[in-house]
Order: sequence, then structure tokens, then C-alpha cells
Amino acid sequence: MSKNSFEQSVLTVAQAIHNQRKGKSITQQQMALKLGVDQAVISRIENAEQIPSDEILCKLTKLLNFEIVKTFNKRGEVRIEIRH
Repeated sequence: MSKNSFEQSVLTVAQAIHNQRKGKSITQQQMALKLGVDQAVISRIENAEQIPSDEILCKLTKLLNFEIVKTFNKRGEVRIEIRH
């Protein structure tokens, strides 16, 4: 995965987390409490400034009810899809 592709994947996931959280009317503070992290961590994740650990990412997808799917096209390029 190229750096640009990786950065785009991080941004795609960050936007999905933000949009799903807002769509469920959950504050960053509420989500942080449910995940056992500081609110600043949620903010950094949503702003693509921090990559969540696998454990936090798993909890986020369960809490917000979506999946992150990595796919490859014929040229071997990686795509990240968000499925609701």
C-alpha cells in the first residue's frame, strides 16, 4: 500500500467514525467513556491524527455498527470500504 493510499484509508476510516457517531447522536465524550479512552483520543482519531489500535477499532465498529473491509483491485491497489 503506497503512502498516499494508506493516508486515504486512514482518512476514510476517520470520516466514517465521525459520521456514524454524529448520526447516532453520540458525543465524543460518551464514546470515549464507552471505549475506556480519553475524549482527546476520539478527536484525534476522527481528525485522522491518530490511528486507532485494533482493539479500539473493533470496539468502534461494534459500537457504531459498521464494518471496515479491505479489498484489492486487479492492479493490486488497496481500497478501504465502509459497510453499514
